[in-house]
Amino acid sequence: MVGRLGAGALAAVALANTWNFGVVIIALGASRALDPLVAQAHGAGDRRTVGLGLSLGLAMGALLAPP
Repeated sequence: MVGRLGAGALAAVALANTWNFGVVIIALGASRALDPLVAQAHGAGDRRTVGLGLSLGLAMGALLAPP
């Protein structure tokens, strides 16, 4: 759809798409890494580690959301 606007617009969209994909992959990988850790702590009844994992996950999500 942007190709009709010219090479500059097409290059800008390609660069933005690459940046967006990279940030999303990093954020998704980081959030998925916490899943087994929190689940294991929950299964073991370790409420402190569950809370720590959830709070770190929320902080990480807040830091990775703006980009």
